Amino acid sequence: MTSATEIKIEDYLSEQEMHDVALDVFRSMVAESLRRQERYYGGVGSFVSNMAYCTVLEECGKYVEGGADEIRKRVAEQVDRHIGDLSAYTIYHYDYDTGEPRNEGARIVEAAIAENRQLIEAKVRELLDEVPKKKLRDQIAYTVEEFVGKWLSGDGDD
Repeated sequence: MTSATEIKIEDYLSEQEMHDVALDVFRSMVAESLRRQERYYGGVGSFVSNMAYCTVLEECGKYVEGGADEIRKRVAEQVDRHIGDLSAYTIYHYDYDTGEPRNEGARIVEAAIAENRQLIEAKVRELLDEVPKKKLRDQIAYTVEEFVGKWLSGDGDD
């Protein structure tokens, strides 16, 4: 004979504690999902880029008459115009297959980056060290949660 004991989590945790546990589990699941998808879909970089696009578009749409649709229209017009002028204004050409610079402008930029790599890396590290890591992790987690919540609810759709 077996007996089952029913345990109600509500008897042991407050509403806030259940919320905190659910949030921690959600954060862990998002982080794990991004780690797994890194090699196939660009992972965090792709996710942050998409999130930034949606956020910036939404914010800018508040200040542009016609909103996000007008911004999309203007960007498309600008892209078309610049593609038409591409050969006249592009000075940094790279080989698509090798990524190697194909003209003098690209070589100068590559050389400047190579010559100043240590300075650039030191400055980036210095700036990153000034940011409290816990605050940065919390802010990234909050932003991801907000974006995913909007996306799941359909509020983040174009």
